[in-house]
Amino acid sequence: RISSRWEGGTLTLSIRDDGAGLGPGFDWRNPESLGFRLVTSLVDQLGGTIEPGEGSGTAFVLTLPVKAA
Repeated sequence: RISSRWEGGTLTLSIRDDGAGLGPGFDWRNPESLGFRLVTSLVDQLGGTIEPGEGSGTAFVLTLPVKAA
């Protein structure tokens, strides 16, 4: 499930699945998988943040500043 919210120059994307989750030893700040490293790198390049979401499954919330054109 992906949802988005636009508020005051900020785009918030919430990404969630209903799977088993990432497991207790997963270090999302220093991921080993290429896909997760690409996502965190892109969020960093855009000046945003990524945080784990709450609830069951895997969930993350990306917050990105959006500059006016």
